Amino acid sequence: MNNFIEIKQSPIHGMGAFATKAFKKGETVVVWDTSRVLSQEEFAVLPQDQKPYVANLGGKLVLMHSPEKFINHSCAPNIAPAQKGKDIALRDIEAGEEILADYLEHKGNETARACKCNSADCKKFIVAA
Repeated sequence: MNNFIEIKQSPIHGMGAFATKAFKKGETVVVWDTSRVLSQEEFAVLPQDQKPYVANLGGKLVLMHSPEKFINHSCAPNIAPAQKGKDIALRDIEAGEEILADYLEHKGNETARACKCNSADCKKFIVAA
């Protein structure tokens, strides 16, 4: 499944995940590797540069791998939050389009920061859920 995602420079932030094929609304876009679950103690001692790559999935702290760790935030996401280890298209996604999620929906360990998504509905900031 993740064969249809390419990691490259993002106009939003750093590196991003981009579709290499079109996805239809409701289709699975990304299958997460949820093999690395962290305890609160492991999260606490995780290097600071790795903490942004931890997602709260159903109450479990999961250290993200590629490509999910390169999915950037948008206040106008095109995928639904990971459920059962999958991100689902909220609408049709074209080949070449950046895959975008609303971090407020599936991250729970980040600190407040400015939002740079530039969507028409941008909230201007992202805060911990």
